Amino acid sequence: MVTGYAPIFGSMMAGSAFNCAAGALMLKNRIKYRCPVQDNPHSVNLCLKTEPADIDYIRCIKNNWSGETAAVSLRRAEV
Repeated sequence: MVTGYAPIFGSMMAGSAFNCAAGALMLKNRIKYRCPVQDNPHSVNLCLKTEPADIDYIRCIKNNWSGETAAVSLRRAEV
């Protein structure tokens, strides 16, 4: 499942912190949040609606126009 929130906070690398926060909320609440941009010219598996989900692992990857990349991997803690 793919989603992107850069349209909300821009393409600056600090936006990775927002990706991390969104991912942590998804893991904690076990909810996948709808992708804000529904345009899908490459037919990727977009998250089209907010709904409960059995999520255990999230990888956030951010690329900016300068070619810099940030990656955050989050795994649900076992309780």
